[in-house]
Amino acid sequence: MQQLFLTGRLFTAGGRLIVRHSFVVSGKQPVEAVYPFQLPRDAALRRFRIEGPGFSARSELRPAAEAAETYETGLARGHLAALAAAYRDGLVNLSVGNLRPGEPVTVWLEILAGVEARDTGFRFRFPFTVAPSYHPRARTAMTAEGAGQMELPEEEFGDALLPEWRTDMAGLHEIGFALHVHLPGAECEVASPSHPLSVRFRGGEAEVGLARAGDVPNRDLVLDVRLAGDDGGKAPAVFSGRGTDGRTHFCLLAPSKLFGEAPRRARQVVFVLDRSGSMSGEPIRQAKSALLACLGALSENDRFGLVAFDNQVEVLDTLLRPATLFWRDRARAWLESIGARGGTELASGVEAGSRLLEQGRPGDLFLITDGQVWGTDEILGAAGREGVAIHTLGLGAASQDRFLALLARRTGGVSRFVSLRERTDSAALELFGAVAAPVAREVEVGLTGLDDAVIEPSPGPRVFAGSPLAVFGSAAGGGEATLQLSFRQDGPAV
Repeated sequence: MQQLFLTGRLFTAGGRLIVRHSFVVSGKQPVEAVYPFQLPRDAALRRFRIEGPGFSARSELRPAAEAAETYETGLARGHLAALAAAYRDGLVNLSVGNLRPGEPVTVWLEILAGVEARDTGFRFRFPFTVAPSYHPRARTAMTAEGAGQMELPEEEFGDALLPEWRTDMAGLHEIGFALHVHLPGAECEVASPSHPLSVRFRGGEAEVGLARAGDVPNRDLVLDVRLAGDDGGKAPAVFSGRGTDGRTHFCLLAPSKLFGEAPRRARQVVFVLDRSGSMSGEPIRQAKSALLACLGALSENDRFGLVAFDNQVEVLDTLLRPATLFWRDRARAWLESIGARGGTELASGVEAGSRLLEQGRPGDLFLITDGQVWGTDEILGAAGREGVAIHTLGLGAASQDRFLALLARRTGGVSRFVSLRERTDSAALELFGAVAAPVAREVEVGLTGLDDAVIEPSPGPRVFAGSPLAVFGSAAGGGEATLQLSFRQDGPAV
């Protein structure tokens, strides 16, 4: 593959992306190219098309076995064929077979993706890379050229292929992007901690591209869109349109400021630190810095615990301890002894943290990890059964944003993902302060004024400071409607 180029439109509620892959074979024989990639958070591959000299074809959605058989039949007959196969954990293999030498072939993928919505804007993250992640039954090897290879268990991932991982960037394809960003207000800032940007503002949109050509896919794209000033994020945002099913689909984002402020209460929190091998170097240093910043924000009325995990689990103490100077000093000393090692048995870390929380009192887990793990369905299921809210701070240059967003959402928590080029301690403090207590709980939504109106999926039961409540739904027709929100704070329903 010679180039990957990302285009599309981004909104506070999500985006529609077009990813262009350009292939040219330099050898003398037809080849089959397989390009593995991971989907962004809350994303779905909608369709794709393929073009070359004298032809253009569009994809058809078929059952996996039937699609694979059709693809193999096309290859056997000498035809150019393409297959996009989706696997677990958002992994997709794009296969293009019978690529002829010297003939340019282009594949366009259409992807619907989510964003990390905030009261004052949003963060968009696109994975240009597939991180080498942990699975207890994966088989690994090194090639003669020094590249790392991994094979995932067939009973879980079928015939999915992963890319080779290299320390050098020689021979990597180029990447680029040109995105149209809908601005959530009259005055907005657009920035990126990952790539140098070229930004042109036009009315209510910004045209965002890569400032220099020839970049390579050794890190994710991270794009921040923020309302300027201190008074942003007070008005709800509504998006609506008519779908191909004839129904009106809509999304409402209600800023957390509409619900008021949460009172300061004594906290019960267990910090869960990923100390696996993939966290070695700068990640573990920044993770410790983030955790120490959060410890400094506790008061003596709060109680806390510490868990560190790889393929083993260690705890500061078997009980939650008051956040006195004595116990915080003990925690700092304990953290100094923690280094990166081993595999990422994340479910074991979550289970150990849940056991530490005292029954009958509200408490949360605060997880700091790079999220580099395969087989996340089992982790999500186990975390959901614990019945504890998990707030996740992800960090790194290669994205597991999709998994950590799901983990937080399914347990009633909040997720943030920061790159190693950012101040991780500042991001941790912002998230830790926001999730001290919900500004609203037991949230229920009703809609009147539209025929056959449906709210789906159900919004989360809690709202935290800085994160808007997202309400999605559809109705048989358009018109004016009234959205009713009921929720609890300290006292009766509002």
